[in-house]
Amino acid sequence: MALDSNRSETVQQVQSAFQVCAALAEAIREVREIPSGELYGQILGVCDLETFEGAIRLLVRSSLVTRRGQVLVWSGPEIPEAPKVVKWTDSSGNVREGEFVARHTDYAVPMNEVRYDGGRRTAMLKDDELVR
Repeated sequence: MALDSNRSETVQQVQSAFQVCAALAEAIREVREIPSGELYGQILGVCDLETFEGAIRLLVRSSLVTRRGQVLVWSGPEIPEAPKVVKWTDSSGNVREGEFVARHTDYAVPMNEVRYDGGRRTAMLKDDELVR
């Protein structure tokens, strides 16, 4: 019975440590760089200093974060933004949906490039053709 209790406690501690690491990594990634003391001040009360420093060491060892003096700098991969989905009404009156690719301002009227049908087709749409 005591073994099950210890195992459950260990699993809970590992889950908590992972959550702290993930939250710190996300916070650093969002701001790109931040003084470690400032970051710790923001999470004061969520974890103690020992847990914070351990999580930062783990992020540094895993090459997600680098230290420049007391400043923590994100060095992990960039997370791409989700594609922006746009809708428009085609010439037959059907509402279509596609992925916004680029805005082109080199035309007389700015155009929005949209891919649809699984990326096989492209449409060039004026702003007033997009469904808001």
